Amino acid sequence: MGKTATMLLVLVFLTASSIATPLSVKAESKTIVVPDDYQTISSAIGKVKVIKNHLLAYKDELQLRLASKEKSSKLDRIEEETQISDAEARRRSAVVESKLWGAVIELLDMQRDELKKRDDLTKQIIELQKEVRNLSVTLSTILTDLGSIRANLK
Repeated sequence: MGKTATMLLVLVFLTASSIATPLSVKAESKTIVVPDDYQTISSAIGKVKVIKNHLLAYKDELQLRLASKEKSSKLDRIEEETQISDAEARRRSAVVESKLWGAVIELLDMQRDELKKRDDLTKQIIELQKEVRNLSVTLSTILTDLGSIRANLK
């Protein structure tokens, strides 16, 4: 804003110095005297009006630039906030994903442990079945021997 205000002041001083030309006016007290060079004054007034219009247009342009600058800085701020929000969302997403994979790994470990327990139980059942068969064979051998002993005793 400092540059634009300085440029406006420089422009005002330059236009004022180019307009301000010494004009001779004859005047008396309590009366208004129209100078002889009315055409010169009239043309100077016309130039002042043109310069005034230029200054007003320049003022409007400066106001538009300031408004544009404020809007662009607001947009920059919004963009920065959006980037911060996006980064936070990505961070949270990464945290959720890591927790998800941690839970998946924990479930897989639990299933593996359960399968190991089942394998152990299956092995124990197979061992018991073998022992029952051995006992059955032993019992049948004993029964056969008892049968032969009874037959011998009779």
